[in-house]
Amino acid sequence: MKHTDVLITGFVKSPALALQSLKPLTELQREGVIRDIHYVTWDSPELDPWLAPVAAVPGVQLTCVPQPDAKGTPAQRGVVYQVENLKAALAQLADEDGLVFKTRLDFVADTDFLRRKITGFETHCAPVSRTAPNGVVMPAPLQGNRIWIPWADSNHPFSSKTRRSWVPAAISKSW
Repeated sequence: MKHTDVLITGFVKSPALALQSLKPLTELQREGVIRDIHYVTWDSPELDPWLAPVAAVPGVQLTCVPQPDAKGTPAQRGVVYQVENLKAALAQLADEDGLVFKTRLDFVADTDFLRRKITGFETHCAPVSRTAPNGVVMPAPLQGNRIWIPWADSNHPFSSKTRRSWVPAAISKSW
């Protein structure tokens, strides 16, 4: 089994919720199912009261990075913040070939569910054969590494409502 690291982004204003979401992760870390837990958020004095309880949790590595100067509509700024936060979180990983579980502090997972998902990831999420029926060769996967983001709405940026608001004009014209 490959090493599994956890990346946590965002923050919540509820210490109880933050601690509850970290509990199954730290349990799995003690069991050796998870190697490192990285929590990456913005370096801002306004966030310090909500970060303090998380910083006190053994096994959680807190990294605060400068908030980007994002311009545009709230949706555009939100995309920039999320992308830059994830980029900073990915930079924390020691092993580029390991598995990554990306989550947030407002997501509380069942410990047994996470254990089964992580330990069975290689089997449950194994890439399909590159050779399809009738000898057709499938293209290589778009991502070289695997990252699991539960309940991610991967097509949200491409919905008709938001597409034109953040996609550069040269790209949106081709749609």
